[in-house]
Amino acid sequence: MPQPPDVTIARLDDGVVVAEAVDEFSARLLTQHAGFHEPAGAGRYRLPDSMTEAEQQKRASLATRLLAREGYTVTVDPSLGDARLRPDAPQDHYAAGRHVRDLTVAMNSVHTYARAKHHTDQVLHPDFGVLTRLGEFFEAAAQQAHNSNTAEGRALHDRFREVADTLAGLRDELDDASEEIRSLGLPRQLRELGPSEAPHWRDRVAQYHATAPKHPAAPTPGAGAAAPVRPSSSAPAPPRRHR
Repeated sequence: MPQPPDVTIARLDDGVVVAEAVDEFSARLLTQHAGFHEPAGAGRYRLPDSMTEAEQQKRASLATRLLAREGYTVTVDPSLGDARLRPDAPQDHYAAGRHVRDLTVAMNSVHTYARAKHHTDQVLHPDFGVLTRLGEFFEAAAQQAHNSNTAEGRALHDRFREVADTLAGLRDELDDASEEIRSLGLPRQLRELGPSEAPHWRDRVAQYHATAPKHPAAPTPGAGAAAPVRPSSSAPAPPRRHR
């Protein structure tokens, strides 16, 4: 017997368009992304009655694409669109893979090492990079395998944990790779010097005194300069002024 479809989108006799979800995730796709807001009982959700037939067809097609992309089998009422509607290519099922592929294309087309650093950070950033997120995924997968409480599950848990540890090791090993790829665009002399430290304040003061311009010293008696002339006691006193 043929396997029943995971999700069915149909138009009822009264014109109401409903979609029957099979789990929480398919229900979330229908309600949060495809416009099937109103519960219709028994895991079914309906489009608003105010929608035109064209809007209903658009929403049904969107729901079909979203569900099929996530691996669900979808059957659509012929009045709502093509029941055979599927993503254009098999790789469209794998959104994460598409993002990494786009990142690879971007890396192949960079024209500066500063931009290459940006793309490298997308993979190697210790908190948000692809390697970190992959490690978190395999840790979660290991936990799910362990929850089975079977020998097979425990063995799979160990394999997933080994992959997570390997990814963590790769991330640590490549910790400074982003800065290194950026520095490839700098002159060799600057790369060899590395980051410079600010000189200590005592060194700055000494350097100031060593390079400050020298001012001529004030002349002193006996050093070739004339001594100040003192008035003679026999010299007539200046006249006094009377008011």
